[in-house]
Amino acid sequence: MNLTHLKYALEVERTGSITKAAENLAMGQPNLSRVIKELEDTTGIRIFSRTPKGIVPTENGRIFLERAAEIVRQTQELENLFRDGSGRRQTFRVAGQSSNTLLHAFTRTARLLSDTGNYDCYLEECRPNEVLERVQHDDCHIGVMRAGSADIDALQRALWEKNIRCQVIGTFRYALVMPADHPLAGMPKVTADMLEPYTLVTSGGRQIEGTVARIVCFRSVSACLSSLGSLQGGYMITRPIPREVMDRYGLVTKPYDDGRGDISDLLIYRAEHKLYDAESIFIEEFKRAYWDLHGKAIR
Repeated sequence: MNLTHLKYALEVERTGSITKAAENLAMGQPNLSRVIKELEDTTGIRIFSRTPKGIVPTENGRIFLERAAEIVRQTQELENLFRDGSGRRQTFRVAGQSSNTLLHAFTRTARLLSDTGNYDCYLEECRPNEVLERVQHDDCHIGVMRAGSADIDALQRALWEKNIRCQVIGTFRYALVMPADHPLAGMPKVTADMLEPYTLVTSGGRQIEGTVARIVCFRSVSACLSSLGSLQGGYMITRPIPREVMDRYGLVTKPYDDGRGDISDLLIYRAEHKLYDAESIFIEEFKRAYWDLHGKAIR
């Protein structure tokens, strides 16, 4: 088993065809079939199965290929560390559902990249279906989505069929964010019934059960937070935010059980895409961008 053979297996996975993969790799089909057979003999597992839809990974094969992709990515990162700088412009682009965590991670990444290379950085805040579309169409190599933790397995299977891979970055629970002078700010516990007379400020449309007096919808979470204090009775149901943001806009964060439980942030990318240095930096910065109800970093 060697790195080249791992790349061959990943190409078979990407194309779903020994014939097509062999063409892309400029090698004979019998030779590629022999490589896959040698990999299976070495690992003691069956990596691929033939189906009416083409060549697909077995359950053990899926695990093997995920690990193979990680090994290839890490090797490429190691090689990049020692390449001479050419001065050429590079691009880092990510699509994601709007959140303070996303904005914080992107800003930190852009700052670090400005010290290490000549990067153009782009953040596209959009709806979940738009995130998936941008990654599928390769407009963005990586995207960030959210899903209930109980739904992860089903979502991973659905994404796998679309040639999209995903991994959990972290988890959180939604909370209430409101101005410090909001009528409910001093209440020890706030229920959905108590919120009905007030204004829901959101970047994602109606996302709660029951009724509210009115909804004000913005495109991004940052726009919601900056406008919250000027909207009478305004509140948000969002992830906890950092202390500096709470202080900047005069906000408080309160616990709130909306029945959704733990929510997972998911990194998604095309199966053939190998995460590179800038994207790895972003993932690490995202993992650090979680806060408790007091605005204190918890990672």
